[in-house]
Amino acid sequence: NSGVLTLESAVYRVSANGIERLFGGGDVVSTGSPIEDFGDVVSFVANAKGSILAYGDAAGGWGLFLRHEGRLDVVRYGTPAQWGLADNDDVVMLDANALLASRSGRTRVIARTDDRTLPGAPFGAFGNLLVRGDLAIFSAVGGQDHDRYFWYRPDDDTLREVAAALAPGRLLDITPGRGILQ
Repeated sequence: NSGVLTLESAVYRVSANGIERLFGGGDVVSTGSPIEDFGDVVSFVANAKGSILAYGDAAGGWGLFLRHEGRLDVVRYGTPAQWGLADNDDVVMLDANALLASRSGRTRVIARTDDRTLPGAPFGAFGNLLVRGDLAIFSAVGGQDHDRYFWYRPDDDTLREVAAALAPGRLLDITPGRGILQ
């Protein structure tokens, strides 16, 4: 140490064993690119396994990075409108007019706003993404008749509509027991 105070943006985990630095500026992702900066505020979420999904800047540009299983991977460059992390390490994203999921470096489209298989489609936009445990829920607005909410489990990717009794426009959340709260 040269005795010079430096400012570093990083993500740390505090446990009974002490403080562990998970990742931050200067670390190298699995593609070989260094993380350059997270800025003044690091946006991140964690799951029950202890994996961390964060938004930051690497040599390829701003993007989402997943720290899991002892490594740091690039999920994607660019910033989706909303994103979350499931307990199985699936990264769920709303981007433009699509719901996307990424697992093991492969991103797939789960639904599009113009997907005619969704009740009420086409929709103007998706929003209100919420990911808890092994459930994801999101809203579809600007449809043929009324706005709707859909949910799915990242392990099966089958979209299901939230019961009409849980009308859009109300705050929804997911319980640890996989129930939908209103």
